[in-house]
Amino acid sequence: MLSYLWNQLIRSGGVFVRTIRAFFTRRLTGVTARVRRATNFSRNATRMATASVQSAVSVAQGPTRREDYVETSRLLISKALLLKIFLGVIAAGLILYFLVWPFVLSNFFTARFVVGDGRISSWSGRVVVYADAGKTQPLYAGRLENGVLQGRGEEYDENGLLAYEGWFQDGMRAGNGTAYEDGVMVYSGQFVAGAYEGTGTAYADGRMVYTGQFVAGVYEGRGKLYEDGALQYEGSFQDGTASGSGTAYYASGTVSYSGQFHNGLPEGTGTAYDEDGQVLYTGGFAAGAYHGSGTLYLPEGGTLEAEFADGDPQGVVRWNRDGRLYYEGGWNGAQSSGFGTLYSQSGAVLYAGQLSGGTLDGNWLLGLTATQLRAALGEDNTRNVSNADGFLIVSDALGLAALCSYQTQAEESQVYAVYLFQPEEEWIRLLPGMERVSLPTWPEDTESWSGQLRFQPPTGVALEAGTYHGQVFSTSESRATILYASGEESVSLLLEWTRLGALPDDGMDGVSDGSSAGGDGRLEAFLEILDLLETNGAGTQATQNPYYGTAPVASALSACQSLEQANRLIEAMLDYWEQSERQSALEENLTRTQALLEEARAAQSMGQGDAGAVADLEAEEAALQGEIQSCITQRKKAEVQAKAVADVTPASYALEELLLFFDPTQQDVSQLAQVAVAYAQSAGQTVDANAVTAQVKTELIDLAEADVHIQSALSAYQSAAASVRTAAGEFAMGRGSKTAWYEALSAQADARAELCAALAAFTSRANTLNQTTGGWVSRTFAWYDDILSPLFQSAAEEAVGSPSVGGSPFAA
Repeated sequence: MLSYLWNQLIRSGGVFVRTIRAFFTRRLTGVTARVRRATNFSRNATRMATASVQSAVSVAQGPTRREDYVETSRLLISKALLLKIFLGVIAAGLILYFLVWPFVLSNFFTARFVVGDGRISSWSGRVVVYADAGKTQPLYAGRLENGVLQGRGEEYDENGLLAYEGWFQDGMRAGNGTAYEDGVMVYSGQFVAGAYEGTGTAYADGRMVYTGQFVAGVYEGRGKLYEDGALQYEGSFQDGTASGSGTAYYASGTVSYSGQFHNGLPEGTGTAYDEDGQVLYTGGFAAGAYHGSGTLYLPEGGTLEAEFADGDPQGVVRWNRDGRLYYEGGWNGAQSSGFGTLYSQSGAVLYAGQLSGGTLDGNWLLGLTATQLRAALGEDNTRNVSNADGFLIVSDALGLAALCSYQTQAEESQVYAVYLFQPEEEWIRLLPGMERVSLPTWPEDTESWSGQLRFQPPTGVALEAGTYHGQVFSTSESRATILYASGEESVSLLLEWTRLGALPDDGMDGVSDGSSAGGDGRLEAFLEILDLLETNGAGTQATQNPYYGTAPVASALSACQSLEQANRLIEAMLDYWEQSERQSALEENLTRTQALLEEARAAQSMGQGDAGAVADLEAEEAALQGEIQSCITQRKKAEVQAKAVADVTPASYALEELLLFFDPTQQDVSQLAQVAVAYAQSAGQTVDANAVTAQVKTELIDLAEADVHIQSALSAYQSAAASVRTAAGEFAMGRGSKTAWYEALSAQADARAELCAALAAFTSRANTLNQTTGGWVSRTFAWYDDILSPLFQSAAEEAVGSPSVGGSPFAA
């Protein structure tokens, strides 16, 4: 039974196959033709879909005729069924080929190729491409789209080590990914067109070195740079280096710099800090160094404002301490150097001059005059102090004392020694060992010595006498001495510069501050050397006037034969003496005026003078010459009178011997009247006592008035002499001008001439009283009594023998 069924099934199958073959043979011929005409499956997709729909409709209707079946020997098979089976097989094949197989291949299978395989260029799907035929060294892996990597994938180096993992676009790294070198991560972040671009992190030796923005593979934009795992820089980058605004850090994490950068170095405006966070500098930078305008913050406190170049201050700097300007001037390295100005806490100038090594330039100071030194120290900041060798200019605020020689007409006052010590206030710091102060730089030929020194400070130097540890440096022109409190050469107590060679020998043995001139022996001697004290300016004493001599006046009076001759000769000689003294004073003034005029003209010729000053001096010169000519005329007139009276030449005699002075207010008018009456009566005259008394009283009043003139002239002369002393002292110490000194001398000469005129007037009036009282003045004050008394006696005797015509003025 089973065998029969199997045979029937075999025969039915054969019939079915033959039927199908016959059926499809006819139809496949047409299909083949249509397939051959078709050039693209997509062109016929619509037609196939339509045919499929029509077939489906036909099948759905079912067979209705015998012709709708395929007849076999024993079976009728529906043609629609056969078509459905065929179409199902075709559809299943298409689905498997175009949908199922690509999906499975792309997602569950990976194609493996060797580089150079022709299929790679058009392949789509997951692949691994190897560098060797044995497929042991991969080059890249991922998904290909028409031979181009797209999406997530990996790249490997020639050693088969992972070089990149991440996303690809059109065969290039794009999007997020991680790059490796020798299997070690070097970058993680965003890629564009195969290069680092966007936000990412770079690594070196496994450590992060940068995180931030990239452009075309280099640092660009904002980012953070690390070194040994510590943040080194945070800010802007350009072309792979720090550029723009940013902040640099120390390894400890504290800020080292904040500001502008260029090519990895500070450039532009910024602020530098130390590791403790203290500001070091703020201002301009160039190539990592201080450059341009900036402020340097000093370790000991204070700031330095300057123009910087290559990290160092250049030109003029401004050094501020405690918020106040301390120094303004030149700078070298870390110290004040060159010309500069030191200021007090109140802002006053304490010093304007040369500095070296952070302190005053002693050798420069030794080359100054006293006037120049005062200008450097500020006139209001100094005082003068007496010293056995000269005088000291002292600046207490600066802690400086300078020993100076006295000024003479031949040489200005010079600085011979400079002492620098610590002032009472610690604002000024100029001693070696203090902040930013070092020992001066000595010439190569300098000889040095150190040891114990006994120091006796001059007056004005704030340092006690005693033994100190010291250093001495000697050159061919100067010597410097530095004193320390102990053997440790740390902060010094005193720095002294001394010019080699003794001060000029001026013959003086004392000293005085010019403000107290007049009571000091040394300055007194100095004034005598300068021909100021009781001189006529020509270097001789007042009694040695060139217009009269030294012969005694008594010898001239002895030549008189009568009292009248003697009286007339006395008056002529007094006039001659007064004019001689006045002419001498005028000539002194003329000499000084001409000297000043010559200097003024010389200054004007060099473009430094004042035309008005020259004109004033020329006018003064002309006036003095006119007054001198008047004195010459008056002297000549007095000389003629003396010659006519007694044939005497006044120029030969010591005329000052004639001068007489007493206090007229102490004389008894009644007694003098009695003396006058007695003398008149002895001459045989009848007198009116009242008239005599009135005459004597009048003459005493005239004498008292002359005495007042003498006292006034003497006071004026003493005041002028004191002014001369002050002006001379100022000039000697370099504080006053020659013009002021000469003006004081001229005023003194004028005062001396007025005093001489007052003395001559008093003597003349005393001589008149002497005549009225019959020689009482001569007898009382021993005024040529031995010569005049005999003449009075002779006059009385002659009057008795021959009364005078007209009678006595005292007649009743």
